[in-house]
Amino acid sequence: MSKFTQLMDGYRLVVENRPTMLQELLQQTTPNITQDSLIELATWAWLDCHVNENYTEMLDTVVHVLQEEWERKELSIWNKDQDVHLATLSSVYAALLAVKHRHQKPALQQQITEIRDYVFTYLLKGGTVLNGLQTRKISIDQLLSVLPFGLFSPEDLVMVEAVKMMEQQLVTDEGVLPYTGATDVSSFATSLLALYFIEKKDIRKAEYYIHLAQKIKQKSPLDCTFLAINTIFQEKLQTVGAHIKHTPLGNENPYEPQRTERFPHFPEATEQFAVSCEIIAEQSVKEVSVLFEGSKKRFSCKREEGDIWKGVIPPRNEKGVYFYYFEATCTDGTQLVSEQYSVETIAAHCSESATIYNTTDGFVVTFHDGTGSECQVMFQLASDELQIDVNPTITTQELAILEGDGLVRKGDLEMELKRCPLRLEVRYCGEILLQSHTIYPAFQWYSDRHENIVKFKIHLDSPQEEAFFGFGERYNELNQRGNLLDCYVYNQYRDQGTRTYIPIPFYHTNRLYSVFIDTTRYTSFDLGKQLADKHSIAVTLGDEPVRISIFAGNVKTTIAKYMEKTGQPAMLPVWAFGPWMSSNNWDRDQVVRKEIETTQNLQIPATVVVLEQWSDEATYYMFNDAEYTLKSPAEAYSYEELHFPDWGRWPNPRELTQYVHANKMKLILWQIPIQKYLNQQQHPLKDHEETYMIEQGYVVKNEDGSPYRIPENWFTNSLIMDFSNKEGSKWWFEKRQYLIDIGIDGFKTDGGEFVFGSGLQFADGRKGDAMRNAYPNDYVEAYYNFAQQNEGMTFSRAGYTGAQRFPAHWAGDERSTFGAFRRSLIAGLSAGLSGLPFWSWDFAGFNGDIPTAELFLRSAAMAAFCPIMQYHAESKGEFNQDRTPWNIAERTKDTTVIPIYRHFANVRMNLLPYIYNEACKSITTGLPMMRALLLEFPNDLRVADMFDQYLFGEHLLVAPIIKEGALSREVYLPEGVWYNLWTNEKVVGPILRNYTCDTSEIPVFVKASTVILCNVDETLQLGSWVENDVSKYHKPLLKIYIGEDFKEIVTDHLGNCWEINVSNSGTMIQVNTSATEDYVVELIGGPTKSTIKKGRYKNESK
Repeated sequence: MSKFTQLMDGYRLVVENRPTMLQELLQQTTPNITQDSLIELATWAWLDCHVNENYTEMLDTVVHVLQEEWERKELSIWNKDQDVHLATLSSVYAALLAVKHRHQKPALQQQITEIRDYVFTYLLKGGTVLNGLQTRKISIDQLLSVLPFGLFSPEDLVMVEAVKMMEQQLVTDEGVLPYTGATDVSSFATSLLALYFIEKKDIRKAEYYIHLAQKIKQKSPLDCTFLAINTIFQEKLQTVGAHIKHTPLGNENPYEPQRTERFPHFPEATEQFAVSCEIIAEQSVKEVSVLFEGSKKRFSCKREEGDIWKGVIPPRNEKGVYFYYFEATCTDGTQLVSEQYSVETIAAHCSESATIYNTTDGFVVTFHDGTGSECQVMFQLASDELQIDVNPTITTQELAILEGDGLVRKGDLEMELKRCPLRLEVRYCGEILLQSHTIYPAFQWYSDRHENIVKFKIHLDSPQEEAFFGFGERYNELNQRGNLLDCYVYNQYRDQGTRTYIPIPFYHTNRLYSVFIDTTRYTSFDLGKQLADKHSIAVTLGDEPVRISIFAGNVKTTIAKYMEKTGQPAMLPVWAFGPWMSSNNWDRDQVVRKEIETTQNLQIPATVVVLEQWSDEATYYMFNDAEYTLKSPAEAYSYEELHFPDWGRWPNPRELTQYVHANKMKLILWQIPIQKYLNQQQHPLKDHEETYMIEQGYVVKNEDGSPYRIPENWFTNSLIMDFSNKEGSKWWFEKRQYLIDIGIDGFKTDGGEFVFGSGLQFADGRKGDAMRNAYPNDYVEAYYNFAQQNEGMTFSRAGYTGAQRFPAHWAGDERSTFGAFRRSLIAGLSAGLSGLPFWSWDFAGFNGDIPTAELFLRSAAMAAFCPIMQYHAESKGEFNQDRTPWNIAERTKDTTVIPIYRHFANVRMNLLPYIYNEACKSITTGLPMMRALLLEFPNDLRVADMFDQYLFGEHLLVAPIIKEGALSREVYLPEGVWYNLWTNEKVVGPILRNYTCDTSEIPVFVKASTVILCNVDETLQLGSWVENDVSKYHKPLLKIYIGEDFKEIVTDHLGNCWEINVSNSGTMIQVNTSATEDYVVELIGGPTKSTIKKGRYKNESK
């Protein structure tokens, strides 16, 4: 048996927690410094740290060799290719990290960082990591860098791509080849791939590869060791041995169901349902049946893909709980029987008659279905609002019963509930606003066995011309007619379609009404999908009533009503409106300083720097390489208790923050609301704090009270923080207080889409069904309030109803393509219509290789006219992935990138006074800064679902170029007088005109009778350099666009008020201001002679 095989058996002993046997093995494998390979020396040191507290002379010798020779070329574990191999590098990485933590040797972090940097510098190709410096191929031993050595997690994108290549190139029907060019499959290689999928929680693939490994007849001791390790992991997951796997509810993910789920989860008593299972057995399976308790009847299952069997169960016909199980018969006659499962059926009911009780401004209605089931709903008229409150239970009413139809009027709104047939009709200003569908029942409800209402539906008539807008941040299209949408916070990595990080059950129609559902539970909407003339609303109920509000009026007024109910938007700090710079690759002080120096030297303004790769990725609050003495997990560290070595990635975070501030920028740090699962790795501080969080109940819990761990997708198996636990939240932020103390200005609050399971428990009594959508708001609000100590902000991906109270939000993960550009634009307009005034995006995308110069510049041009202008890049690749203009210029060899981006970034700074004033309006009115044209021109059918033009604030119409290769585009200008922002050309709308636009241009037009306040240099030109200081003017410029007489008051970014009064067709201009700076007034489109008077602004409200 080779020493490597013996040492890998030591890994098995670690997994089995057998320290005594591991001690014996370590003695048997005492290192031979001159003969052992690096991976053998490193593995021995790594194992030694699991059991030995003393830092021995032998360990010191091994560590010295690893430090000095980690780049040494050696044969791979397959005795092939003399090279610097990823498996070897990861073993040294793991060994040094283990010694650092076990024996308090923080200086080792220097080599640990060098090894990681080496891998990302030399072993990446495209989006994948390779096995060696020179061989540059795919080999299964790369997976040792995941387990046991932990250089990568299973979710790291470069490893995910590597595994895809392994499955394409190395997997056969007989097993897995160990490396490219191998002729024989290997049980060890196959088991290692299985182990990767176990850790990734892809149990189906893991079990497939385990079975392949077991079938390989020729087995070495190493093969047996890794089969044993897989068995241990399977036992932990309760998947070992022949068994039947059935997960009735899966992870309760409606978009990505498990293959072994029941569908639907809670079937109607009168509908059939399907149950699927997976048979894990050595023998082939002949037949599978489903049986129900108390019944002898079998329901045969049919084989689906692989070992999945599916049975279709006839309707149960009665509400209740039914118990079932699976039986499988193998070809050798062996029988497998599953555990018993329960299914609860519900009953669907239709409103056939009603008892109507009179109230002051409406009525309470008890609907009857003719079989004894009832549903109680209150209909109430408020000011231009119909409130429909659905109760989960029936309450006794002591009100007068109406004998005829129910009819209520209030102001311009009238509601009538007709009995024969039972129909709802709502009129506004004498016209029908909405009415029940002519074929479907007006109302439907679903009851459980306790007669509680669990779901309620309204079916409305929807004329073919009716359009639907809003529903949160939606990427697919602006008008959602013909779609089936739901509201379910979800992390869809790229290509979101109708899925979204920010669903909001608030939407508008073009028929003078909007709908808002005041619930955090799941809702869905059929917008002419099933029937072309049907608009259906479905709400899920819990223990409390749900209110459906129907607002009458135009979109502007209904947005204002929504804000009244959910909270006015909070204002962003001034600096947030300048250009932002961000990259996931900026992982150390010197890199950040270099990027800031570069943007300053190129005179490209930026006001915000976002750092993602700053923390240790274990605690997510300690700077990488920070040194500290372990304290009680109940205690927090002050900045003074931390030591930042000179060789570290962040030698002085406080000084770096001061440097950023000295450059007139603000600093935002990335955060995530988890306690990370470290893939079997150890981290003393994180491990202590995780144990403490669990003991204190600070984490979200399963229904049985055990700690909940994320079951799928990003950060699988991690805990999530329960921000409804006030003590826990206090503890969480005390840990991060030192960041505020050194001057951090805000947090990029990523994620939040982690709640899977309706029964999860939160400290304040809420359950998972209500918290799936509410959790991101809880999380972000807690951080937003925390950041207010420095008058800061949050920058968040996920949210729900009311998210406008803690801005801002960005559009999540998207590709660098023109298609993604288009989708992001739609998402921004939809978000604005849904009550989010401060929306942003990673312009030109952040995923994959860099965008083309054309895409970068077209996107930058639009971003200059968005609420937040930010470029951002994903993690490292073979080449520099940064979306900085200088990297785009270098990689594309396009010399126009820097000057054109500089121009648009300068325009952004020039327009800062205008942008700030428009933001002030947004927080007052709730109207978005980035507005779909239908908002301002509701009667213009030409803009009804136009998404490729929008208003930025009240006065600027923006028409971005979103088609690849286009050098011109048609621009539609609605009714009124418009001026070209760049040329001052006057255009009278409505008109459709074609404009030529190279990559340095974007069509932007200004409404007449408008003032645009700018900050420019002495040239008075847009695009002029005014630096990045948001606390002063270079030269205020009032650009007044003459039309009809008007008066406007502008509040600028310095708090000054400007009162502009234009009269006598532009011949008389009065400007009163509280600003002390000398300013210039420019008249556009005015008469030859005008009189301009300047005065001091007097605040008459004082």
